[in-house]
Amino acid sequence: MFMLKASTFMEELRRYQPRVAEQAAQSLKLARADHDFLRLDEAAFTACPSISVDYAVMEKTDRAAVITANDLGRSDIGSWSALAELAQADDSGNAALGDVFLNEVSNSYVRAEHRLVAAIGVEDLVIVETTDAVLVAHRDTLRMCARSSSI
Repeated sequence: MFMLKASTFMEELRRYQPRVAEQAAQSLKLARADHDFLRLDEAAFTACPSISVDYAVMEKTDRAAVITANDLGRSDIGSWSALAELAQADDSGNAALGDVFLNEVSNSYVRAEHRLVAAIGVEDLVIVETTDAVLVAHRDTLRMCARSSSI
């Protein structure tokens, strides 16, 4: 885990990867608000070179240090399944966010961002509804996918 001031990181990014810094700034400048979420400009973001933070800055900078840290109480929420495990669950093990109706449902994460989502007689699912897509998957399948790729 890298910890440094955002301003320091951006200074180093401009120093070592000016094109990445430029595209990041452009995608933020052209971003648009979508409810409580800020959507970066897709064209500017896509034009950004694909390079890891390690190679872009951290291996080059002399303004960072590495320290040993054990159990910082942090979780890398890199999948819907991981998010479901952190969500506040009811007595049936369900976490429901948004306009959700559940009947005979257990151990499921159901998130509705724009319209009603109803689940009846299912268990161990992750259901996520957004403006452009609906995901319905078994929690175990998502755990396996998250290990091998990204969802």
